Amino acid sequence: MNNPNTWKNLSDKLYKFIHKKIKDKEIAKDILQDVLLKILEKKDTMKNFDNYEGWIFQITRNLLIDYFRKNNRNIDFSLLQNNESNSNSSNIYERFTASLNEFIKDLPPKYKEPLILSDIQGLNQKIIAEKLNLTLTGTKSRIQRARKLLKDNFWECSSFEFDSYGKVIDFHPKGNSCICNIS
Repeated sequence: MNNPNTWKNLSDKLYKFIHKKIKDKEIAKDILQDVLLKILEKKDTMKNFDNYEGWIFQITRNLLIDYFRKNNRNIDFSLLQNNESNSNSSNIYERFTASLNEFIKDLPPKYKEPLILSDIQGLNQKIIAEKLNLTLTGTKSRIQRARKLLKDNFWECSSFEFDSYGKVIDFHPKGNSCICNIS
């Protein structure tokens, strides 16, 4: 990474990658700058490393995750799509999101509230515990239970179609005939 042209070429790729996830150009530039700082901070660990580019992209992904967590941003399901976006896959994520919202709405309040505060609003679990007057252990347990209920209900009440790589290519809720376990 001693060659400045290497950073220039890689930074262009990184910026495009970041900007696809975060539409604000200035924030994307800030995150790119943070990537460079993190690389410089960790450069001593790169001596016997074969895949510099993969390592740098992992740093970038981690900084993006940190950004979304720190700014309490909701996860945009379209970020999970491949770069080739089409209306069919967009429709899948819209249907998935609508079903997820319905499943969350049907959760018992003791699970729903901590889950929404944690996974949708991005609050720290310690803060949630204080806000709901629960122990931290109890809060963590309720959030994990809510996630498990959602996962189990998705598998029980939905049908998925996967491609050969395991990527979801279609999703259909089973509809009113499904009796989900939300207790």
